[in-house]
Amino acid sequence: MAPTTFLQRAPKSSKPEPSSRNTHKSLASLPPEIHHIIADYLPYPDLLSLKLTDTYFAVLVGPKLTVKSRVSWVQSRYAQRLPVPTSTKLSFRTDELFVANPEVNAILRRRRRHLECADRREPKVTLGFSAFTEVDRNVRRLRGAQQLDTTACLVTGAPNCPAIPDLDTKVQRYRNSVVGKLTAPVLRTVGWLRGLQPSFRDSLSCAVAGLSHTPRVLWSWFLATLKLAFIVVVASVACTVCRWRPPPVAFTNP
Repeated sequence: MAPTTFLQRAPKSSKPEPSSRNTHKSLASLPPEIHHIIADYLPYPDLLSLKLTDTYFAVLVGPKLTVKSRVSWVQSRYAQRLPVPTSTKLSFRTDELFVANPEVNAILRRRRRHLECADRREPKVTLGFSAFTEVDRNVRRLRGAQQLDTTACLVTGAPNCPAIPDLDTKVQRYRNSVVGKLTAPVLRTVGWLRGLQPSFRDSLSCAVAGLSHTPRVLWSWFLATLKLAFIVVVASVACTVCRWRPPPVAFTNP
């Protein structure tokens, strides 16, 4: 199945909507000069959103969506210790080719849902993508182990992310549910096998609540279960060997 991209056809509109005295001014009601000034400070995903919002903004921000802007956005994410695409097939030539990459598509989707803001609050839990783990580990080693526990919004830059309370509510709702309580002993056992009991339990809770990349967490769960099965097999073989006795040898008189 081809990955779902964020590129859609913009609505048919060639100029900003007129403002009304009885309504609040929108972005489209501002002068074009202000639009250009604002666009100069926006990162690549926000420029792309403006391009897909309206044909007027598509014409305005189109010249700013260049190869340099896409490369600069990836570099800025690397500097912030955020996941970056590592695929060798990634193309920066056009927006369509760039967003069609599965890793870029996933990053934009997670950014839009503020999931990266939730990840920043759990620095000890591996909530990212498997392809990004090594990159993130290298960046942390180069820049030092700084504390990433924060509620700042990585999308708007606000001190507090507006989506975090809703995400916390989803996690708490799962933990208080029947499924969450029934699976708690299993999660504690699997977490003990991995040596990350609290972190792994929290990461799986976040995955079920829709906060993290579920395949990554389920893969870790599978590896821990495989480790448990290996321990059981080794213990069974050891018990079988201990119980084994050589058959008696019959001696016959010559």
